[in-house]
Order: sequence, then structure tokens, then C-alpha cells
Amino acid sequence: MAGTSFGAAFTPPLPLDDNDQHRTETTKQIEEMFRDHSYELSIRPRNSGNPINVGLALMIESITDISEKNMDLTFTVCMHETWTDRRLKFKSYPDEDSIVLPSRLISKLWVPDLYIVGSKSSFIHKTTVDNVILRLFSDGSIYYNVKITTTVACQMNLYNFPL
Repeated sequence: MAGTSFGAAFTPPLPLDDNDQHRTETTKQIEEMFRDHSYELSIRPRNSGNPINVGLALMIESITDISEKNMDLTFTVCMHETWTDRRLKFKSYPDEDSIVLPSRLISKLWVPDLYIVGSKSSFIHKTTVDNVILRLFSDGSIYYNVKITTTVACQMNLYNFPL
């Protein structure tokens, strides 16, 4: 297209439209919390001085490479995490005790800093946005799911390996 420049111009996001059919009372509450700066993502949730309990489940989706030479293993995993952040409590409405947050809000939330021991490299899958989903419940409970491909060091005993 002649005269079109990508990346040179910045178009500010459209103002929030209160008549948007995809916005519910719950999303309005949550967006208002972020606009008022009453939630700080750099501060972990309070739990009476105790560590935050984070539930974790892993589902190995595929093993894509095993390298005897590099002694590593590459696989794709779906990581499911749960925790509670009482700062995110919201008033629930009929048929709306939980909400899947839009991707624009997920980056504004505190998320546990988990890592894979022995990882040589990892990446979060992405299409147009990161392949991440976050469901928020009215009591502040959070269900977070992310798809990751990682290459990890894997010590192999090759003593009986055929040559």
C-alpha cells in the first residue's frame, strides 16, 4: 500500500466506551481499580506475613527433542497456577462469579515468579498476544494458565549407549 507506514506513527488506544457490549459490570470494576491505582503489581499479595500458597500443575503437551550430544530435552508444557490475591475481590453479579481477564489487564497483575530448574532456554507461546489465560473469581482466587516451550539440561547415563 503506497503511503502506509507501519511503526512510524502511534495511534493511542480508543477511550473506554461504557456502551461496549463486551464490557460487563465486573470488567468495569476491575478496570476502575487499575485506573485509580489502588492495585500495585510489584507488591505481592498479603497473607498475614506467611508465604503465598501457589498451586501448580504441569501437563506435558509434547516432547519435541532429546539431544544426547547436548544432554538436554525440549518439551512443551501447559503450566496451571492458582493463588489468591484478596486485593482483587469484586462484587459478583448473577451468572458472573468469575471472569476471564482480557490480555490487556493480565500484564497489570502480580503473578508468581516461577522458574524451571535447569532451563537453558524457554519461551511463552504467542500468536497475536502471549498464550496466557487468567480467570479471576469474586473472592480474589486466580486460575492462571500459560503454555511454555523449554529446553532443560538432562543428565544422561550413556554407558550402555550403542555406538
